[in-house]
Amino acid sequence: MDDGSVQDLPHIGQFEDNNDEEHEVENEETEELQEDQGEVKILKSFCQWMQTVDGGRRDKKMAKQHCSQLRKILSVIDPEGHLSSLFNKSLVRDKFLRDHAEKKYKPDTVKAHLLSLRKFCSFVLTENPRCIEVDPVIVQKVAEKAHLWSSSY
Repeated sequence: MDDGSVQDLPHIGQFEDNNDEEHEVENEETEELQEDQGEVKILKSFCQWMQTVDGGRRDKKMAKQHCSQLRKILSVIDPEGHLSSLFNKSLVRDKFLRDHAEKKYKPDTVKAHLLSLRKFCSFVLTENPRCIEVDPVIVQKVAEKAHLWSSSY
């Protein structure tokens, strides 16, 4: 018989509680989603920037082409798509250039992809987007490397 007495209520700590690990996973998924959205916003901003005087006043089609080439580099070097991977010159050189581009693209296509990377470096240096936390010196070095690599094709 249930008389509603206090004895029948669970004591503190006896309630079924969601596992802390579940909360951590949910938080990580939320953070990843926010990162992905931030990265999408950065690429949209880059595309818009390409159409301004700072970006060379490219027409919309050309700006989208640069974004597409940047996404291609990113998909090859980092399947998770973290924009900061674009500033790892070893990844770009080894995974994109050596393992992918040299086997699949003509030299002019490789140069076009490297130009997109250089333009993105310029965008990051001038606009300083909050989502990209990379030392400007490293960004500059990647831009210089991309320029040197480009001259070898």
